[in-house]
Amino acid sequence: MDEKTRQTLLSEVEIPDPTDEDRQWADNVKDKKRSKLHFEFHIACRDHKLWRANFLLDIERQDGTFKDRGMNIDEVHSRDWHGSYTPLIDAVDTGDIGFVKLVLGHGADVNKPLFEGKSALTSAAGQGYLDIVKLLIEHGAALGYNGFGAISEAHSNGHTLVTRYLEGLQREQFEGIVETLPDEAERNDVPASDTPGGWQMLNDHTVALTSRADDGFTLRRVFNFQAGEIDIIRTLETGSSIQSLGNQIRNFSEVQDDTELEQAHARLVELGGSPGSYAGRKKIVSKPGRTG
Repeated sequence: MDEKTRQTLLSEVEIPDPTDEDRQWADNVKDKKRSKLHFEFHIACRDHKLWRANFLLDIERQDGTFKDRGMNIDEVHSRDWHGSYTPLIDAVDTGDIGFVKLVLGHGADVNKPLFEGKSALTSAAGQGYLDIVKLLIEHGAALGYNGFGAISEAHSNGHTLVTRYLEGLQREQFEGIVETLPDEAERNDVPASDTPGGWQMLNDHTVALTSRADDGFTLRRVFNFQAGEIDIIRTLETGSSIQSLGNQIRNFSEVQDDTELEQAHARLVELGGSPGSYAGRKKIVSKPGRTG
């Protein structure tokens, strides 16, 4: 993030004047070690004390005695049994977009990963904070691996608006990077696991779409018109290893937009399948055909 963008974010945050209690707290903080500042920041976020959060992030400039020993904006810290966090995730957990703008404005890495696979985006999505999700996306939150994790978090916690928003963005992204498969005559001779990306017929009633992002994240959507289900499979390729990130099965009735189902049906017919007629996600009519 460039300096101009950072300053713009900071200018959008209205920092309240400190209370007498805040000033007394600030005097006590000056005696604490750098490692304790992160805990103080967590408490400031938990208690929605925006002045204190800003003081801690800006402590080196406000107090010369803290030169070179202020907070590390991307440092991962632990909250006992609650796992690991960063200042940005602490800010996201407030649900207050002002805290998030403050931390981003101080240069936080919007895609900083944690050991558990959690990120600022997955945290915001899992709590249904659509405005914060949009802010993170606007300022570079990746829609590869973290994007799918965020969709899963939003969906499992019942945050429909966030789920639809992220699914739409990720679909747009992957449609732009789908690679071309071999000519149609060669398709049935290429094992599914070896295809670089694109559409492939698996059998008479099933077709798959494989897409890859630059960060090594692969999304594979398998449309089964006999079962009326989509099997969403994701993997992460790092160097020579491929890590399975699990899969999610969704019924056609759960899909919000018929467009991708209509497209999958059309491609399966085009590739020689016999999926039967399709008249919307709530009405699937399969007919017997050859098995693949």
